[in-house]
Amino acid sequence: MRGMAGCPLRRVRFVRNVHALRAALYSLALLLTLMSPSYSAGASVTGSMTFTCRLTFPVWPTAFGSPVNCSGTASGLLEGKTTTGASYQVQGVNVPLTLGLSFYNQKCTAGFSLNGTGGGTFQFSGLTSRNPPGPATASLGTSWTTYDSALIVGLIPPGGTINLPSEQRALTTGTSRFTAVVRGLSPEPSCNAPGSWTAEVRGVLVMLS
Repeated sequence: MRGMAGCPLRRVRFVRNVHALRAALYSLALLLTLMSPSYSAGASVTGSMTFTCRLTFPVWPTAFGSPVNCSGTASGLLEGKTTTGASYQVQGVNVPLTLGLSFYNQKCTAGFSLNGTGGGTFQFSGLTSRNPPGPATASLGTSWTTYDSALIVGLIPPGGTINLPSEQRALTTGTSRFTAVVRGLSPEPSCNAPGSWTAEVRGVLVMLS
C-alpha cells in the first residue's frame, strides 16, 4: 500500500483537513474567551485589547526557544478600580505593543509540529488615560499553549499592572485570557529541518480580573 507521499490526492485532503481544523479550533477558543463570565463592576481591570505583531523565531520548531520580541500595535479600552479604589479608564488606537517572549517551545510528534508552550509579557505604551487624564502604560505577564503552530490560547495571571498618571496604578487580581492566530510570513521549517521563521500574530485579550 502506498503512503501519503505517494498519493497526491491524499496529501491535498490532509492539508485541507489541517486548515479546517485550525479554523475550527480558533473559532472555538475565541468563543470560549468571549463567553467568559463577567466580574463585578469593582474589578481592577476589565475590557479588551486587539493586537497584531510580527517576529522572527531564531529556530522553529525547537524545544528550547530563546527570548524574542513580537513588535506591533494594539487597540482597545481598559477600565476598573485603582489600588486606592478610584475609577479609571484608559484607551488606545494602534498604540505600540511588544509581546516579549521569555521562552517558547514547539514539540514535534511523529515528525509533525503539533503543540507547544510559551511565556512572556505584553507591554503596551502610548495609552491615553481619560480618568485621571494623561499618558498610561500597561504590563501584563502571560503564558500560553500553541496548537498546530497556528493557534495560541493564553492566560494572563494576577499581577499585571496598569500605570496611570500621578503615580496611580491598577493591578490585575484574577486570571484573564487571550487567543491569537499565527500566520507564517515565510515558509514554516519542518521538524526534520528546523530553521528561522518569520510570522505574524493577531489576537484579542479579554480582561476580566
